[in-house]
Amino acid sequence: MAKGAPPTIEVLLVEDDERFAKRMVKNLESEGFQVSWAPRGDEALETVKASSFSLMLADIKMPGMNGLELLEAI
Repeated sequence: MAKGAPPTIEVLLVEDDERFAKRMVKNLESEGFQVSWAPRGDEALETVKASSFSLMLADIKMPGMNGLELLEAI
């Protein structure tokens, strides 16, 4: 990282709509965020266990484990 450069902010996006997720990833990356995407809550939970993130954006309505259940599990 160059001197004076802002730190990389790692974001986990949890979204089951692939088209919307791809747009969000593109937009966030264009703003300098490093983005990981998980299409399901259970997959996001495993990702959180393996890595650390500064921010998580989670869809509330998803099949299986929804965003609120994911937050409760974390």
